[in-house]
Amino acid sequence: MLKINGDVHLSQVCQSIEELSSAKKTTEDSNESQGTTRKNSLVGAALVQAHNAIGTGLLLFPYTFWAFDGPVGGITVQLMLVVFIAPSLLILAYSAEVKQAKSYQDAISRLCGPIIGKVCQVCVTLAAFGAGVGQLILIGDQLIDMSSALPAHDHDHKPLSEEWYFDRRVSTPLLSIVFILPLLMLKNIGSLSYTSFIGFLSSLYISLVVVVKYFLIDDDYLNCKNDSDLERNCQSSWTIAATSVSFACTAYECHVSSVPVYFGLKRRSVKRYSVVAITVMSSCLIVYSVTGLFGYLTFNSRTCISGDVLRNYCPRDIPISIARIMIVVSLITLYPITCYVGRSSFDSILIELVTAVKHRSMLSERVQTIRFRLEAIGWFLFTLTLAIFIPDIVVVMRPLGGLASMFMLTFPGLCLLNLLLNNLVQITSQLLRLLLYIVATTYIAFGCYILGSSVTYSIMSEAHLISK
Repeated sequence: MLKINGDVHLSQVCQSIEELSSAKKTTEDSNESQGTTRKNSLVGAALVQAHNAIGTGLLLFPYTFWAFDGPVGGITVQLMLVVFIAPSLLILAYSAEVKQAKSYQDAISRLCGPIIGKVCQVCVTLAAFGAGVGQLILIGDQLIDMSSALPAHDHDHKPLSEEWYFDRRVSTPLLSIVFILPLLMLKNIGSLSYTSFIGFLSSLYISLVVVVKYFLIDDDYLNCKNDSDLERNCQSSWTIAATSVSFACTAYECHVSSVPVYFGLKRRSVKRYSVVAITVMSSCLIVYSVTGLFGYLTFNSRTCISGDVLRNYCPRDIPISIARIMIVVSLITLYPITCYVGRSSFDSILIELVTAVKHRSMLSERVQTIRFRLEAIGWFLFTLTLAIFIPDIVVVMRPLGGLASMFMLTFPGLCLLNLLLNNLVQITSQLLRLLLYIVATTYIAFGCYILGSSVTYSIMSEAHLISK
């Protein structure tokens, strides 16, 4: 998934690069040749999948535990979610094997038809766009707290964080224009994809710091920040808890990369891949639960917890400042990759809707270059504008989590349903077949429910705030 939480999958980036330089058949041939030369062991495949799954989405888990009124509720919801989403990884692997599809979108399109394939493509575009907005919001949040750690002026003792140039409406655009915009002009961003390990390392570092800080901080430390900046998130209710499931969906989503990982597995089979899926889901459950538990226990004496757990800590805390720097660096290199994949998907939709040209390779290089840069600038300006005026990462994460539920539940449910309808699954027991039909419809309905509830709640909550 094109996640805000840290990792855009290299396989999807490479697929987008190939689409920009060749027709569809050439892309498939290239993927085929790559699939026969690069294979991973069970351990290697598990590491790749875990790398794609575990990201800075864990920043949200202390808030998620608070929304569910404590660790018991938070861990229970995670366990229930893992029970649902782990089998969906196996459904996708089996679907890809049956249709010999090398990517997530290809598997959906071949099995469920071109219309569902286009819907999937639209979801990828929206997810990339939302992830881009969220990444810029996170950058702005880190810049605010990093500026608060700077010493005050000697002559008037005014904190530097109160200066106009540290305002997020100035600092975020300035940093983005200087460091991110030039990267968007690159025609080949393949090298940037290898920097995603920074996000992975920062996530593990944050988890460790959250645990250690629980045993080290005292009441004075907790009083270094008040709840004024977090007021919009302080209204705990069952509706917030219900829609907070989408946060967990965002953190656990690694399904878009599951098909390339499956095809990169040595002696691939669904049975062997099940070991990878169980290992990755268990790792995510442990890391997220530990971070959520200790983050919640550290700050549960407050009236509320920030959606970004780092914002609860004192700005001048050195280990936390290191974590903020790591996040900013990883997001600067991640945003161009997210933008590239999103624009690639959007470009495919746009060309097929507006022109009769079916593949980018049929356009002249000059036209492609002009459109490439215009789309890059337009995408950047639109996401930056939203990031400036959206003050809270939670606002973006809810609908983004709803889209993640589509990748994790709805589309796998549609795959299972089509496998059953087309008799592509060898099942002799009618009772088992009926049970699988129920599972497929439950996946579809549950995924659509999470998407609908998260988007509806986001719209209603923002409309309520505006009306005030």
